[in-house]
Amino acid sequence: MATDDKKSKVISILKEVTPKRTRAKKAPAAPAQNINVSGGNGNAIGNNNTVHNISTAKVIHRPKVTVVPGHEVITEAQAVEIRSLVMEVGDLEKLHKKTPKSYAAIQNAANKKGGVTQYRLIPLDKFEVVKKYLWQWRGRLTGTKSAPKKDNAAWRNRQYAYIKINVKQLATESKLADLLQRKFSVDSITALDDTQLRSVYLSVAGWKQAGK
Repeated sequence: MATDDKKSKVISILKEVTPKRTRAKKAPAAPAQNINVSGGNGNAIGNNNTVHNISTAKVIHRPKVTVVPGHEVITEAQAVEIRSLVMEVGDLEKLHKKTPKSYAAIQNAANKKGGVTQYRLIPLDKFEVVKKYLWQWRGRLTGTKSAPKKDNAAWRNRQYAYIKINVKQLATESKLADLLQRKFSVDSITALDDTQLRSVYLSVAGWKQAGK
């Protein structure tokens, strides 16, 4: 009996010493995040204060405009001719003016004369108008008294080029030869002095204008 009492006493002491096991409490589940979206290009905001930008930009499809050279607008060759005249006028501006017009300014002026913003969009029926406008501009510069003096070689070469190109286009080679022989007693435009060369240039310009 004494032995049984001892066992009971030991068990009782052990129960008092051993801590009771506690079941771990389960963490409460996080509430589901609610997302609100407002506006066409709004923000989505969750419970974590995280902001996500939602882009819903509207795509606008604009019709593509195709320009066909020679159909309502000037041909490629005519566009090159206009551009060459602009460059020539620009070169002359730099040669003869203290404050020359830039190439861009000259091109813009030509475009405005054609009623467009780009020279390749010049209407076919405006080609001659724009070309004449640039010719007159060039003529004012080459016609100045200082023109042959400032860069005589370049000036004469421009006169030669204009005369040769236009005489060939007009098929007036014999007419030019007759003019040189009859009026100046020479066989070539290179034998002319500056005043005579300018006179022939103006004559060819007149032929070209009359031939339109």
